Amino acid sequence: AMDFTFIIYIITVMEDDTAGVERELFTDDTLVERLNTLMQSGFCSQFAVSGEVLRSVSSNKLYEPSNIKSLKFYRFEGITDASESSVLFVLETTSGERGTAVERNGKSPDTCMIRFFKKAQEFLNSNLVN
Repeated sequence: AMDFTFIIYIITVMEDDTAGVERELFTDDTLVERLNTLMQSGFCSQFAVSGEVLRSVSSNKLYEPSNIKSLKFYRFEGITDASESSVLFVLETTSGERGTAVERNGKSPDTCMIRFFKKAQEFLNSNLVN
């Protein structure tokens, strides 16, 4: 079972750290530890966004935003420079593939990866996952 006991970000926080939203920040060291823990929990695939689709580096399968069955994410801040933040996405696809994607440019609210996962979250919120 996944350990999601620490703070899970709401996707809109990426655009603007909204007042009143609880936040917990992690260092890059913790990011590596978290990735290792997730792999041990079966989240083994690595994903990358190319254009409008998510590609599994592990299986080479392509996924649309509507193919994401579950999604959580965490923000990690650089140890030396807090402006160097990463966002870790933890996901499961409708085909059952589970894994992670890391957005290294976590301070930017508008990267291909963040746009993809925002769309995926909209599908999840509206129960239109297929």
